[in-house]
Amino acid sequence: MLSGANQAKEEKLKMRKIRVLIERDTLNKRTWDNLVPQIDTTTLGKFLEEVDREFPCMICQTRVDIPFTFPCGHNICQVRTHDTRP
Repeated sequence: MLSGANQAKEEKLKMRKIRVLIERDTLNKRTWDNLVPQIDTTTLGKFLEEVDREFPCMICQTRVDIPFTFPCGHNICQVRTHDTRP
């Protein structure tokens, strides 16, 4: 178990990594522009809850796993087949 100081340090590191990934995601820039200001004013957990709400897979309705973004702005999971056939 991490101490409070180490937990805070680890959370800041994760947030920095998230910022780098956000900057690379130019297809979803408009959505990220609305979410990014929250990074500095909330916890990692609460920020990820917002990401869950803003980036659901249009097929499985969970947070997108390795997203594929269509030109229209919708996201789906790239790795999942979403094959519902028996």
